[in-house]
Amino acid sequence: MKYSLGPVLYYWPKETLEDFYQQAAKSSADVIYLGEAVCSKRRATKVGDWLEMAKSLAASGKQVALSTLALVQASSELSELKRYVDNGDFLLEASDLGVVNLCAERKLPFVAGHALNCYNAVTLRRLLKEGMVRWCMPVELSRDWLVNLLNQCDELGIRNQFEVEVLSYGHLPLAYSARCFTARSEDRPER
Repeated sequence: MKYSLGPVLYYWPKETLEDFYQQAAKSSADVIYLGEAVCSKRRATKVGDWLEMAKSLAASGKQVALSTLALVQASSELSELKRYVDNGDFLLEASDLGVVNLCAERKLPFVAGHALNCYNAVTLRRLLKEGMVRWCMPVELSRDWLVNLLNQCDELGIRNQFEVEVLSYGHLPLAYSARCFTARSEDRPER
């Protein structure tokens, strides 16, 4: 069993993130996810900053996965995603099917993030063909669902071809919004 530390889903200043990941480098976590997974408008930390933090974590012996946006809506976001995909060193956590497609085009392995809404073995088989090496179970699924799904994977002969990751501690990332950060930055109430 490995322990993973998921990406920070809150908006923290760059310096706070750097301090956090310096501490994470000393933690017992085997895998560390980092990157902007919520909102592209939170630009205090740039792609280059994330990559530098990833290099530092890798140098400390951690396996690093770069987390990507769950909602890709603009061409600027797609351009930024391509920089992540073309990083050359780190595994990507695909939280959007666009990232899966970019990785598959380049024959790169990826982690299927919990935001992909993958609920059955047939979908897992498809993602496996595209390059998936690890699947993060959607947070709303139960243990019984997981057991059933893994049994389906056994029946398809694919169970031992990918790792499985489940959320075991922390706040559940249940919803994503294209408007939340913008509304807050403009002092507009969220409805």
